[in-house]
Amino acid sequence: MADTTSLPDLSGACFVAVGPARIAACALALLCEEDRQSPEFQSRFETSAQRIKTAQTMLMETFPSEIHRIGHIMSDDLEHARRAALDSLTPLLRVVDNPLDQIDDSIGCRKEFRDHFFRRAEPDISHFLALMTAELAKADATQRADHKSNAIRSIENASSVGRAISMISVNASIEASRSGNQGFRVIADEIKTLAAQTEAFLREVGEAMHRS
Repeated sequence: MADTTSLPDLSGACFVAVGPARIAACALALLCEEDRQSPEFQSRFETSAQRIKTAQTMLMETFPSEIHRIGHIMSDDLEHARRAALDSLTPLLRVVDNPLDQIDDSIGCRKEFRDHFFRRAEPDISHFLALMTAELAKADATQRADHKSNAIRSIENASSVGRAISMISVNASIEASRSGNQGFRVIADEIKTLAAQTEAFLREVGEAMHRS
């Protein structure tokens, strides 16, 4: 998986990787009613196995790694939900790690397996996805607000510098008049014009950001 660049990217990638594990777990719970030798059984089993292993990789490795790289600190609730979702995959992984000719023994139409899906796997995975989506969306909104606030402060500071340069150019023009140096006056006028244009531009940008 390529590096995600933001919290929304990670949230989407995690949902795509982990969400299908719920379908895979349900499929495994129903596979005991299928003909083990049919192509449909093998295809569904292999698809379910891949989805569960993909979810395991995301929960165990990719999600914690990317969260750390982006700089977000998971809440205790989200970390607990991640571990619970990962733990709920353990019985499923034991099934999909078996050879196809042993699937009958590993699934065996056992009531415990179905109960695990309905009582653990589906609720735990869904709970993690809900918490993860909400937390990362809130964190992203906070980051965006902070970035906007910092940008506005930077623009306001730059505007102050522009006004200071404008005052310097005024003083330079006065000194040029006193000394009679026409070249010096031309340079001072150009500085003043540039400072005014810069200040106006920054003011427009700042007003636009305040409105957004």
